[in-house]
Amino acid sequence: WDEDAVAKVFGEFGEVASLVIMTSDEGKRFSLINFKESSSAKAAVEKLHRNDMRTEAQIADAKAEAEAKAKAESTPAKEKADGPEGEDRKAEAKEEKAEEHPEYLLYVQRA
Repeated sequence: WDEDAVAKVFGEFGEVASLVIMTSDEGKRFSLINFKESSSAKAAVEKLHRNDMRTEAQIADAKAEAEAKAKAESTPAKEKADGPEGEDRKAEAKEEKAEEHPEYLLYVQRA
């Protein structure tokens, strides 16, 4: 995302007075958006709060990457101890947790 893309998404709710894209110490990117009218900010919150803003292709890529990483991190000894069923249960639990708390949600809050 760049400033133009953020302005386009939030501009649908009203005139954007200013915005900035920042990166946290952990490397996560986020934006601060100011609207001219508070009603525009409220509309953006109602529509966008906790929405995953990635495209379907980005979600699929992230899922495939996470699965590949999980597979690479598993060891043969661990697979032998847990068996294939144990690995399936772990993968399912990890997927459920990711669905509950995706990393790319849009959180909108009032300053």
